[in-house]
Amino acid sequence: VFFVKLTANVQDLMQRVASPSRLGTKKITSPEKLEQALKAHNLIDTIPENIAKSLVIDNTNLQPEEVVSQIRSYCKIS
Repeated sequence: VFFVKLTANVQDLMQRVASPSRLGTKKITSPEKLEQALKAHNLIDTIPENIAKSLVIDNTNLQPEEVVSQIRSYCKIS
């Protein structure tokens, strides 16, 4: 099992959450709900290394293909 956490800065998250591509999904679609979720849940912490290895990627300025490449490399998937 590989744990991968994708992060982005809050400003970018607020812009992404309002994207029309999120409509019709079960994803958060309003900045207000995102703000509530960020306050209610600890979305910052990573899994301690003594429990499991994990990869954290800040994808604020990355294209999806770049993120996939990093995950594939980490998981040694060709």
